[in-house]
Amino acid sequence: MIGFVRRSVAFAAIVAGSALAPVSRTRSGPPGQNVQSMRPDHRLRRASIGIGIGVGVALLCGAQPATATPIDTVFPVPVVGIGVSPPGLPTAGFMYVIATTDPATPGVTRFSDDLHCCGFIHWRNISTGAAGIAYLGYPSVEAQTGSGTVVATVTVPDGLPGYPAMTLLPGAGIWTVP
Repeated sequence: MIGFVRRSVAFAAIVAGSALAPVSRTRSGPPGQNVQSMRPDHRLRRASIGIGIGVGVALLCGAQPATATPIDTVFPVPVVGIGVSPPGLPTAGFMYVIATTDPATPGVTRFSDDLHCCGFIHWRNISTGAAGIAYLGYPSVEAQTGSGTVVATVTVPDGLPGYPAMTLLPGAGIWTVP
Protein backbone atom coordinates (compact mmCIF):
# COMPACT_ATOMS: atom_id res chain seq x y z
CA MET A 1 0.00 0.00 0.00
CA ILE A 2 2.84 2.42 0.83
CA GLY A 3 4.40 1.80 -2.61
CA PHE A 4 1.08 2.69 -4.27
CA VAL A 5 0.84 5.97 -2.32
CA ARG A 6 4.46 6.82 -3.12
CA ARG A 7 3.89 6.23 -6.85
CA SER A 8 0.67 8.28 -6.77
CA VAL A 9 2.43 11.23 -5.12
CA ALA A 10 5.29 10.99 -7.62
CA PHE A 11 2.84 10.93 -10.56
CA ALA A 12 0.94 13.94 -9.17
CA ALA A 13 4.20 15.81 -8.72
CA ILE A 14 5.22 15.11 -12.33
CA VAL A 15 1.84 16.25 -13.68
CA ALA A 16 1.82 19.39 -11.53
CA GLY A 17 5.43 20.21 -12.35
CA SER A 18 6.14 20.46 -8.65
CA ALA A 19 9.38 19.94 -6.76
CA LEU A 20 7.66 17.54 -4.36
CA ALA A 21 8.73 14.41 -6.25
CA PRO A 22 10.84 11.98 -4.29
CA VAL A 23 14.58 12.49 -4.43
CA SER A 24 15.44 8.89 -5.12
CA ARG A 25 14.00 5.44 -4.72
CA THR A 26 15.42 2.61 -2.70
CA ARG A 27 15.41 -1.03 -3.57
CA SER A 28 16.33 -4.08 -1.65
CA GLY A 29 19.92 -5.14 -1.92
CA PRO A 30 21.78 -7.73 0.11
CA PRO A 31 19.94 -8.79 3.26
CA GLY A 32 19.64 -5.95 5.76
CA GLN A 33 20.72 -3.17 3.34
CA ASN A 34 18.79 -0.74 1.18
CA VAL A 35 20.62 0.39 -1.94
CA GLN A 36 19.83 3.69 -3.61
CA SER A 37 19.06 3.45 -7.29
CA MET A 38 21.03 5.43 -9.85
CA ARG A 39 17.96 7.46 -10.86
CA PRO A 40 18.94 11.13 -11.23
CA ASP A 41 17.20 13.83 -9.24
CA HIS A 42 14.60 15.53 -11.43
CA ARG A 43 13.11 17.89 -8.85
CA LEU A 44 14.95 20.94 -10.13
CA ARG A 45 14.04 20.18 -13.75
CA ARG A 46 10.36 19.74 -12.87
CA ALA A 47 10.31 22.92 -10.83
CA SER A 48 12.03 24.87 -13.62
CA ILE A 49 9.59 23.63 -16.23
CA GLY A 50 6.62 24.44 -14.00
CA ILE A 51 7.91 27.93 -13.26
CA GLY A 52 8.76 28.52 -16.93
CA ILE A 53 5.28 27.53 -18.05
CA GLY A 54 3.71 29.71 -15.35
CA VAL A 55 5.81 32.74 -16.29
CA GLY A 56 5.14 32.19 -19.99
CA VAL A 57 1.39 32.03 -19.47
CA ALA A 58 1.51 35.13 -17.27
CA LEU A 59 3.49 37.06 -19.88
CA LEU A 60 1.18 36.03 -22.71
CA CYS A 61 -1.95 36.89 -20.76
CA GLY A 62 -0.60 40.24 -19.57
CA ALA A 63 1.02 41.36 -22.84
CA GLN A 64 -0.33 44.44 -24.59
CA PRO A 65 -1.21 44.16 -28.27
CA ALA A 66 1.59 45.13 -30.62
CA THR A 67 1.33 48.63 -32.07
CA ALA A 68 3.61 50.40 -34.47
CA THR A 69 4.96 53.80 -33.55
CA PRO A 70 5.31 56.75 -35.92
CA ILE A 71 8.56 56.87 -37.89
CA ASP A 72 10.48 60.13 -38.26
CA THR A 73 12.75 60.57 -41.29
CA VAL A 74 15.05 63.58 -41.22
CA PHE A 75 15.98 64.77 -44.70
CA PRO A 76 19.73 64.23 -45.09
CA VAL A 77 20.16 67.40 -47.17
CA PRO A 78 19.06 70.61 -45.39
CA VAL A 79 17.54 73.53 -47.26
CA VAL A 80 19.88 76.54 -47.30
CA GLY A 81 18.62 80.00 -48.16
CA ILE A 82 19.52 83.67 -48.03
CA GLY A 83 17.35 86.74 -47.92
CA VAL A 84 16.80 90.24 -46.66
CA SER A 85 15.00 90.72 -43.37
CA PRO A 86 12.46 93.53 -42.80
CA PRO A 87 15.07 95.88 -41.23
CA GLY A 88 17.03 95.47 -44.48
CA LEU A 89 19.76 93.23 -43.07
CA PRO A 90 20.97 90.22 -45.02
CA THR A 91 20.15 86.84 -43.48
CA ALA A 92 21.16 83.27 -44.16
CA GLY A 93 20.00 80.03 -42.67
CA PHE A 94 19.42 76.35 -43.05
CA MET A 95 16.85 73.91 -41.73
CA TYR A 96 16.31 70.18 -41.68
CA VAL A 97 12.87 68.91 -42.66
CA ILE A 98 11.32 65.91 -40.88
CA ALA A 99 8.83 63.58 -42.58
CA THR A 100 6.73 61.63 -40.06
CA THR A 101 4.68 58.61 -41.09
CA ASP A 102 2.33 56.65 -38.87
CA PRO A 103 1.09 53.13 -39.69
CA ALA A 104 -2.22 54.08 -38.02
CA THR A 105 -2.82 56.63 -40.83
CA PRO A 106 -1.58 55.00 -44.05
CA GLY A 107 -0.81 57.22 -47.02
CA VAL A 108 -0.31 60.39 -44.93
CA THR A 109 2.98 62.21 -44.28
CA ARG A 110 3.36 64.98 -41.70
CA PHE A 111 6.13 67.48 -42.46
CA SER A 112 7.80 69.59 -39.78
CA ASP A 113 11.16 71.29 -39.37
CA ASP A 114 13.71 71.91 -36.66
CA LEU A 115 13.51 75.74 -36.70
CA HIS A 116 9.79 76.40 -37.23
CA CYS A 117 10.49 78.22 -40.48
CA CYS A 118 8.52 78.00 -43.69
CA GLY A 119 9.23 76.41 -47.02
CA PHE A 120 7.72 74.62 -50.00
CA ILE A 121 7.94 70.83 -50.12
CA HIS A 122 7.74 69.41 -53.63
CA TRP A 123 7.04 65.68 -53.25
CA ARG A 124 6.50 62.75 -55.62
CA ASN A 125 5.40 59.22 -54.82
CA ILE A 126 7.60 56.98 -56.96
CA SER A 127 5.34 53.95 -56.40
CA THR A 128 2.10 55.57 -57.57
CA GLY A 129 3.25 58.60 -59.58
CA ALA A 130 1.25 61.04 -57.42
CA ALA A 131 2.87 64.44 -56.84
CA GLY A 132 2.13 67.62 -54.97
CA ILE A 133 3.39 70.72 -53.17
CA ALA A 134 2.92 71.32 -49.46
CA TYR A 135 3.56 74.65 -47.75
CA LEU A 136 5.42 74.06 -44.51
CA GLY A 137 4.43 76.66 -41.95
CA TYR A 138 4.38 76.55 -38.17
CA PRO A 139 4.15 73.91 -36.64
CA SER A 140 3.60 71.26 -39.34
CA VAL A 141 1.59 70.28 -42.40
CA GLU A 142 0.09 66.99 -43.57
CA ALA A 143 0.09 65.75 -47.15
CA GLN A 144 -1.82 62.85 -48.71
CA THR A 145 1.23 61.30 -50.37
CA GLY A 146 -0.21 57.79 -50.67
CA SER A 147 1.56 54.59 -49.70
CA GLY A 148 4.95 53.77 -51.20
CA THR A 149 8.34 55.38 -51.66
CA VAL A 150 8.26 59.18 -51.67
CA VAL A 151 10.99 61.65 -52.64
CA ALA A 152 10.92 65.38 -51.96
CA THR A 153 12.83 68.62 -52.34
CA VAL A 154 12.41 71.69 -50.15
CA THR A 155 12.80 75.30 -51.30
CA VAL A 156 12.63 78.68 -49.60
CA PRO A 157 9.64 80.94 -50.38
CA ASP A 158 10.30 84.20 -52.27
CA GLY A 159 9.93 86.36 -49.16
CA LEU A 160 7.87 89.43 -48.38
CA PRO A 161 7.42 92.13 -51.05
CA GLY A 162 10.60 94.23 -51.11
CA TYR A 163 12.52 91.65 -49.07
CA PRO A 164 13.70 88.96 -51.49
CA ALA A 165 14.79 85.48 -50.50
CA MET A 166 16.31 82.69 -52.53
CA THR A 167 17.30 79.07 -52.17
CA LEU A 168 21.02 78.34 -52.29
CA LEU A 169 20.69 74.59 -51.74
CA PRO A 170 17.35 72.81 -51.91
CA GLY A 171 16.78 70.24 -49.20
CA ALA A 172 16.11 66.67 -50.24
CA GLY A 173 14.92 63.42 -48.73
CA ILE A 174 13.40 60.03 -49.42
CA TRP A 175 11.20 57.85 -47.18
CA THR A 176 8.63 55.09 -47.27
CA VAL A 177 4.98 55.71 -46.40
CA PRO A 178 3.00 52.73 -45.03
